[in-house]
Amino acid sequence: MPRISVCTNFEERHSPMFSGENDNIDFCSSCYRKASSAAGIAALAAEFAVPVAATESGACAPDYAGLGYRCHRCHRKLGSRDNG
Repeated sequence: MPRISVCTNFEERHSPMFSGENDNIDFCSSCYRKASSAAGIAALAAEFAVPVAATESGACAPDYAGLGYRCHRCHRKLGSRDNG
């Protein structure tokens, strides 16, 4: 956490060749609260043009300290304060 995964090929989920490719969207701890709400998930799904079911809140995230990740919403650099 605070990461939300968006399955970019969700419409192919019933195909035997389904790969489950995800875009991992990172947020600072402040923005994650709003982004992981029902309205936030719906907005993120719309942004990526996928159904809400193609999103997964609380996806496994790296230790952000020193890695250069930025919040998707406010663009603040993520650090140890944002680790789940």
